[in-house]
Amino acid sequence: MGSFNTLIKLSLAVWCPRAVIKNPKEFSIKNQYYTLKFLGQMTRPMGPDLIQGNKFIITIRDLKAEELKKALEGLEIIRENGFPNYFDDQRFGSFDAKQGFLGEKILKKEFNGALKIYLTSVRPQDSQSDKERKGLFFKNWKNWDYCYKLAKTKFEKQAFTYLLKHVNGYLEVLKEISREEFTAYFSCYQAYLWNEMLRRLVKEQSSGIKIYRGLAGDYIFCDDCRAFVDLVIPVPGSKPADSSGIYKTVLDDFKIKQAMFNGLKIRKVYFKSFLRLAIVKPSDLSFTVQEDDVYKHKKKLILNFTLIRGSYATMLLKRMFSI
Repeated sequence: MGSFNTLIKLSLAVWCPRAVIKNPKEFSIKNQYYTLKFLGQMTRPMGPDLIQGNKFIITIRDLKAEELKKALEGLEIIRENGFPNYFDDQRFGSFDAKQGFLGEKILKKEFNGALKIYLTSVRPQDSQSDKERKGLFFKNWKNWDYCYKLAKTKFEKQAFTYLLKHVNGYLEVLKEISREEFTAYFSCYQAYLWNEMLRRLVKEQSSGIKIYRGLAGDYIFCDDCRAFVDLVIPVPGSKPADSSGIYKTVLDDFKIKQAMFNGLKIRKVYFKSFLRLAIVKPSDLSFTVQEDDVYKHKKKLILNFTLIRGSYATMLLKRMFSI
């Protein structure tokens, strides 16, 4: 059992070949962290249907000899068998380890809990004063007068003003959250449920598993995942392609009925189901090993590969170093 963050020191340089901005201006930018170069304009809005995949160039630095050996062995396994296509930690930024998922609360019509998560969850990017204020909201939840006096943001003031007049008006306040934010919260919970399905399949039907801790559940890797090649698992939501097997088992265990996805009280967004590959293989995978020009007497490994859209390069790295 290990942690990807502490397993090895990594310095990553990632090249993303395309970005899209909805603005007619020319947005070429260059600084010490990244470069954006204007390539042209499109005759239609960008959409996921136009994305075939994402190409990555990743430099892994500060590698000792044994670490490099492990990485290269891992690459050969990935080249042969692929790796479990989990949603990675980036997808779970809105998860609250103490209170759970806002999306789950909405799904189960626990609107008080959903609003509490929204107004009290602390994020890494929050300032110290924001963290302290949210902590006081949490400790004094339902003391709306006290919370109103602490309120700082426009939404906080509006929310606690409404709750002072309607003490249980959680749903109406939730409806004021933007569509974009709801989409992120819902996607986060869908990803968690999907990961749980894949975790169980890998754990139950594979040997030689290795476990890495994640923000919202473990990532379980297998030495040989060929049994899952070409397997697709529906992401939980409305009208799934298949609601039997592991899909039904996980939803039952989480006390979720399929009808819940169609009975939401908030109609800005909804839980849309889609199919996702259980195992993904990178294409055009190549690498070079060089002397590290930053860390003396160490090696650096430069990876080149392409993944289908929706898959995570960071998950490939976690699998690569799990040997």
